[in-house]
Amino acid sequence: MRRDPDTAERFDRLPDSETADLARTRATELSKLLAHKPEADRARVQLDDAELILPRHPLTLLRDILTAMAQGNAVTIVPTHCRHR
Repeated sequence: MRRDPDTAERFDRLPDSETADLARTRATELSKLLAHKPEADRARVQLDDAELILPRHPLTLLRDILTAMAQGNAVTIVPTHCRHR
């Protein structure tokens, strides 16, 4: 997967206070939703007019990313490849 250099630069910056506050609020809301529905393995996410069905794991990662941003941290995601036998 190729990264757009402009996109990489945008996400390498520390979040400003407005972004950190928004991330804190959304991380709290997402944590509550995940705790309220522990049996749910999928979630419906709406982005403008598009609707996506996502597995639970990316939502827990999103919660963790938002929590880090709320603490004023930049976040880097590094994919790893695990070989299955």
